[in-house]
Amino acid sequence: MTETEQELFRTGVSAGIRTISTDITESLDRESFLVKAQLLFGLSDEEDPEEIAEWAAHGFLYLIASLSFSEATPRGVSDIEYSEADELSLDDFIAGLSFRNGNLCYEVDYLHGRCIKTDICIMPDGHIDVQTRGRGQQLLHWIRRLQGEKKMSVIQGGIS
Repeated sequence: MTETEQELFRTGVSAGIRTISTDITESLDRESFLVKAQLLFGLSDEEDPEEIAEWAAHGFLYLIASLSFSEATPRGVSDIEYSEADELSLDDFIAGLSFRNGNLCYEVDYLHGRCIKTDICIMPDGHIDVQTRGRGQQLLHWIRRLQGEKKMSVIQGGIS
């Protein structure tokens, strides 16, 4: 892991978030879910979400993208490209970034044989929309970790 990646992780972890809402929609096969979360930067009303978004947006996006990548598994024929040892590179991350309607977004379907199916958009006012498809309820687990229910730290080679 490069110094830049470690700094992005630290930035993402240090940006406190609050949950505004979550929504879980079960698919017709009752085996997969569409999970949506609306989040807001800042741990309290005294913090300015817009100000936090200015310094934390890239790190937070990279953190969620890395969590999504590290916990993703192959689906269907994608296992041909899958290697458990793969890590999300900065090149992979940047390839998934876009700027849409004034929002900084990260969207990936499949990457290196992994079923990622994660979309994240950060609005200039500090609101964050995150959506996962076919990932179970992993998104809710990531949010709980980021909110301190389980300690998260940066280690060589990833997140623990």
